[in-house]
Amino acid sequence: MALVAAARGRRHHAAAAAVALAAAGLLLLPRVADYAGAYASCKQTTRARAADWLRTQTLASAVYAISDSGLVPARAQRTAVDLLMLNDPAIQRTGPLSVARRVDDVYGRRPDLLVLASRRPTHFEGRYWIDAAMQADPRLADYGLAQVAASDGGCSYSLFIYRRTS
Repeated sequence: MALVAAARGRRHHAAAAAVALAAAGLLLLPRVADYAGAYASCKQTTRARAADWLRTQTLASAVYAISDSGLVPARAQRTAVDLLMLNDPAIQRTGPLSVARRVDDVYGRRPDLLVLASRRPTHFEGRYWIDAAMQADPRLADYGLAQVAASDGGCSYSLFIYRRTS
């Protein structure tokens, strides 16, 4: 009898704790949603600015390489090379490639522009491993910084656009 009463007591405590956690979650949910919305909006602003710059400041035949290839290729109306090569036929033939092979492949294609994601708008700090590898490669010397697309929100996301000079 004492064991049954103890088990019931634990269940009541567990139920009360679950209700308290759910209530706390509901109170925090608007703040989390607001933060997530602002963060996504900040990135979208940066991406839209990069796409607008590419569309207005490059020839229609321009080819650019980008890792964060969602909104920018959809709006830039230029040919994009996916640095991550997620949909590239080469991956279908070879399987996953090392970072060095991906960098070689992209530089070997000689895109007109490189669009690299950075954590800072004032100086390049690679946001993703492929962006950092592309920026660290000596072949970047064949490109000059043409534009930095950033938002006004300070979300630690900028797109550095380099134009091929040689």
